Amino acid sequence: MKSEFSKKIIAIIIAAAFIIPVLIFGESAVSESSPGTLSTTHPPAEITISSNPAYLTAESDVTVSITVTNTNSYFGSTSVRPSGDPGSETDDPNVTEAPTNTPGPQIGTYLNVNIINSYGAQFVPCSIEPGSTATFTAVLHVTDVMIGTPLTFTVEWQEFNGTLYPTYSQQVQLTIGRANTVYLTLNRTMSKTSAVQGEQVTISYVLVNTGTVTLNNIRLVDEKIAGTAPIISGITLESGKSYQYNYTYTMGRESVVSKPVAYFRYSGSSTEYSVTAPKQTLGLMNAQLTKEVVMGSPSAEGVDFTIYLTNNGNRTLSDLVVKDELGNLVASGFSLAIGETKIIPYFVQNPTYVRYVVFSITGKNDDIPFSDNTKSYAVRPYIDPTKLGIDFSVEVVQPLNADNVISLSFYLQNTGSIDYHNVSITEKNLGLQVGTPYEVLRPSNEPRVIPCELQIDGERTLVFELYAEDTSGNSYYYEIQLNANYGGDILPSGETPKPATPSVAEDPELGHKLDSLLTETGEKLTSVYKTLGIVITVVIIALIILAIVEVTLRLKLKKDGAEKGSGRASSDEGTSDENN
Repeated sequence: MKSEFSKKIIAIIIAAAFIIPVLIFGESAVSESSPGTLSTTHPPAEITISSNPAYLTAESDVTVSITVTNTNSYFGSTSVRPSGDPGSETDDPNVTEAPTNTPGPQIGTYLNVNIINSYGAQFVPCSIEPGSTATFTAVLHVTDVMIGTPLTFTVEWQEFNGTLYPTYSQQVQLTIGRANTVYLTLNRTMSKTSAVQGEQVTISYVLVNTGTVTLNNIRLVDEKIAGTAPIISGITLESGKSYQYNYTYTMGRESVVSKPVAYFRYSGSSTEYSVTAPKQTLGLMNAQLTKEVVMGSPSAEGVDFTIYLTNNGNRTLSDLVVKDELGNLVASGFSLAIGETKIIPYFVQNPTYVRYVVFSITGKNDDIPFSDNTKSYAVRPYIDPTKLGIDFSVEVVQPLNADNVISLSFYLQNTGSIDYHNVSITEKNLGLQVGTPYEVLRPSNEPRVIPCELQIDGERTLVFELYAEDTSGNSYYYEIQLNANYGGDILPSGETPKPATPSVAEDPELGHKLDSLLTETGEKLTSVYKTLGIVITVVIIALIILAIVEVTLRLKLKKDGAEKGSGRASSDEGTSDENN
């Protein structure tokens, strides 16, 4: 009985094994109309790529060849029912249906195989049956930048698996080398382009031999980063090989410019070549916070402070918090943009002892914490001004003498009700100390007299300053001026006295009389000079006339004498003839 029941259970299970697939999948699950199905494991295609030529010296065209092999096994062929056929096994819109009696593709066939790229190369699509190979060719224009750079091509296709056409793709890369040239590329990257002082930055240098010959004796120098010593040296790179080196740089007090240079040779040559990477600046993140604190006048209640914070750096300051030296919160939760100023008021109550106030500022400079402090400001216990008072004066006892010494008396009196400490008198311009400083100057009804003799450099204005402190340590300054002059006829030592000369300015009446006398005398002299000129002119004319008359008379007398002589001669001659 039990055995028969077991046999019935087994029979039911076997029947269910055949019936359930039919109910779920239909007749196709057991149909013999399909010669076979594609394996659930999809094998990748075999793809090779090459270029002709494989190397270029400069920008040019190449022929790219891509060979694709369908690695699927042959599963047989099928016919595809026409669209709208009542016997169609699926209503899936992705299923392509062919006309009646059209032979379908083999199961596992690559359909619409195409080469996709971003370089403008045009490839003709085709189909590839299982186990078959197809070669795609296209002309590719290669720029100088593309030489030595991996170029990516995508092979895309649809695959027929009996009912569906799933899409597949694979990528392949092609590098066109630089032919018959010595070529080295140098790239440099930084872990960050800005940093605060003391922060470490990783700088990566990558060398790639994109030429066709082996490069040796490679050394790398980045002078502003690591000085003149090579960062790396003695490196050899075969064609197509690369080398990377990471250098750790500690940020200094200012920005720095990286300009790496790689020097190298190639086998069989003594010539050294070089390649330089573009400049790149590693900027200093400057948390330059300008602080100005204005301290108000003390009162019985305390002192008002005004804090001016200005961001003069090159980065935004955030999460700023200001506290005093006791840890009391002054301001918090604010940011400062580049160039922005924030004004913060703060009140310090009147202390019972001297308090030195210091404001501390903390925050973030581009998420990098920083801190800064102001200088200290003394807040002293308040002193009622009515309790303060000092009288300060000076008297000249003896003016400057010939040795440039002046005698003075200072009068100093505390007219208030509290003591003054550290009292001193100095001449500000000459830096001279007057007397001995007083440790304590107590209130008094009578002034203290401080005699003093000072030797100076001649007549000048003297400026005396009195310094004093109250019991809280507050400072006070008092100032008086005095003209130092020579007394009487006293001259500085070494000078010779000059004889006294009357000064017209001392007797105005005398000056007036002298002016009148000079004017009158001048007028008289002018009249005399005119008369004398006329007389001299007349005398000269008379002398000239007399000279002319004298010359005329002499000439006449001489002529008359000559005529008489001639007549006498004639008479004598006649007498002589008669005698003969």
